[in-house]
Amino acid sequence: MSNIKPQQPAAPAQASVQAAAAPGGSNRLLKSLGLPGLLWMLAGLLVCGSFFLPWFSSSLVCNDPVCSPTTIKDAHFLSHYAAAPTGFSIASGTFALDTKGPIGPIHEGFSFLLLWLVFLAGLLLIALPLLLALRKMDAQRTRVFLLALGLLALIIEVGYGVSAALALSQTKTGLAALLNGLALSSKREAVFAFSTGPAGGFWLALVATLVAVGARVYALASAAGRSLDAGIFWRNLGLAGQAALVAGLALVVAFFLPWFSTPDPTAGPGGGYTLATNKQVVTVAQTATASGWNTAANGLQTPLFAGGQCSACLSPHISIFLALWLVPLAALGLVAIAWLLGRGRLWRRMAAILACVTCLVALALETFFLLEVQSLQSYDQQVFQSAGQQLTGTAYSVTWGFWVALAVSGVALLLSGFLLLQRHKSVTGMPAIP
Repeated sequence: MSNIKPQQPAAPAQASVQAAAAPGGSNRLLKSLGLPGLLWMLAGLLVCGSFFLPWFSSSLVCNDPVCSPTTIKDAHFLSHYAAAPTGFSIASGTFALDTKGPIGPIHEGFSFLLLWLVFLAGLLLIALPLLLALRKMDAQRTRVFLLALGLLALIIEVGYGVSAALALSQTKTGLAALLNGLALSSKREAVFAFSTGPAGGFWLALVATLVAVGARVYALASAAGRSLDAGIFWRNLGLAGQAALVAGLALVVAFFLPWFSTPDPTAGPGGGYTLATNKQVVTVAQTATASGWNTAANGLQTPLFAGGQCSACLSPHISIFLALWLVPLAALGLVAIAWLLGRGRLWRRMAAILACVTCLVALALETFFLLEVQSLQSYDQQVFQSAGQQLTGTAYSVTWGFWVALAVSGVALLLSGFLLLQRHKSVTGMPAIP
């Protein structure tokens, strides 16, 4: 009896590893991951892989005669201002662009150290779903942490995109001074466009992060939808809440439609303008349109050019439409008001008052933008008149996407205000309890 030894139980870790390695174990692992887990892992792989691709791009578009090889005396002049560093180069701060300036070379770099957090988030998006499938971590806490991690990566990526568009300011200024110095012999200013911004690797990581976060938000919405009666939610909105919800969603969509029309800086040496033979009449030959998003992010990039005078050549990027960011914020506010009203968390009268104020703010911002664009057109005409020239055509104007947003804001304000003043049942009735 003393020679009989009890059988030792297998360790839990060894059992899980053996189960995964056993025939059919990979299938059980995939089932444990589920579609959300697979999406998280795929997003993590794409985010990490994107760091081997270009994350930053800079390019010079110059159709001006001063950019010809005979004038610049360097056949590779344009390529000096082109760069496509990887995400690792930007995160580690090793990227620098050497360009030619008016008084010598310009050595300027661009770095964004917070990108390491995005790369770390990608690694965690790969590892945590696997640990969750192997039941090594608490499911609920891990899912919440994954959502918070995805949102953090998304915020950093958006911040990087804005920073990349504003990068290399010294290079832009030095390039402008160099080209304008070369153009002095012809008594005019050079017209060119030097742009910087995020490249393909950034967009791949951004899309992957959006898919991962969207999958988790969809799962949360589906879980909440099982306890949400759509009919009661819609009745709780009432006519005023329904108008606020539709207006908010429409404003978000309209913000990505064409809002702003400017002379195209890459359209020949004139930068979108054509000078007649008598040099007294200038015509707007070609324009480029930008969405509300691009207008708010990029501002005014086209120099005001006339008669050898360029009022903005040394600063081709002017952020004068920053208030436009409040328009999509107001749209999201309308959606939030409708959500709280539909869930019975907000009094109907208070919701109608908040919706009216929000629509009024959006309408005021859009009106200010219209006045700002009209003032740009007037200023451009005055610049040409001061040079003894006459401008024909419209250089700066708003386009159809802006008018859609303006109409949506105006109709929503009128409808919400009418229902509020008439004490309609949609702003006085009692909401149902879901």
